[in-house]
Amino acid sequence: MTMCEFLGMSMIVVAVIGVAFQLDHLLSALLLLEVVPLGLYLYMAEVAGFMCLFMIAMSACEAAVGLSLLVTTARAIGSDYLDTLSSVKV
Repeated sequence: MTMCEFLGMSMIVVAVIGVAFQLDHLLSALLLLEVVPLGLYLYMAEVAGFMCLFMIAMSACEAAVGLSLLVTTARAIGSDYLDTLSSVKV
């Protein structure tokens, strides 16, 4: 296992644990979820170069969708707390 693979797996594990314990803000949870594609990029960088470029493009689209959902939620509800999202009736 190379250093890039180890760092990639470590980033993925830390991000998943962080999301599991992140119970306050939606923005913090989304930022932690963005660490997962970066960890995958580090893990796959030596194996599949072209697939990494595709994966970075898809994670940029994912970030844009997540940010738009955050803005829409903050405008509709008035906050980005995760505990208020679970109590909102649609």
